Amino acid sequence: MLKLLVFATAIVLAGCTTLPTVVSSKVDLAFCLVSEKPADGFRKMTIPGGDAALYIAPDAVMHNEDVASAHVTRSAFSKTEYEVFLQFTKSGTKKFEQITEQNIRKRIAIVVDGKLISAPFVGEKITGGQAVISGRLTQEEATRIVTGISGK
Repeated sequence: MLKLLVFATAIVLAGCTTLPTVVSSKVDLAFCLVSEKPADGFRKMTIPGGDAALYIAPDAVMHNEDVASAHVTRSAFSKTEYEVFLQFTKSGTKKFEQITEQNIRKRIAIVVDGKLISAPFVGEKITGGQAVISGRLTQEEATRIVTGISGK
């Protein structure tokens, strides 16, 4: 059974369609650990549309190079929101499994170009090498992330 780490409100990908990518500029994708209380070296950030402060670790546990491919999908829950579907590399899959196993009931921050996009709670170890980034992304934002991950 495929398990997906779901970011923000998205839970399933059923019925989503792949959308074209047209924007081109490299983005810095980072998966970071999160503290809900201030910690040395951690940066205070808030999730877009939220007001609760989170504290993001200074060093990412995963980056662009851990992603083999990505594509934009329309949210199953909103006609105006989009998601980024990620397929990890072999080494990225192993990292993601370890990170999720070690952080059950904790958050993992998704940061793009220094901006916190989402910080979902991990419910269980996630295997299968796939994840979804959601969080009120427009088609343009999701497309920029997808194109920027591959650097095209």
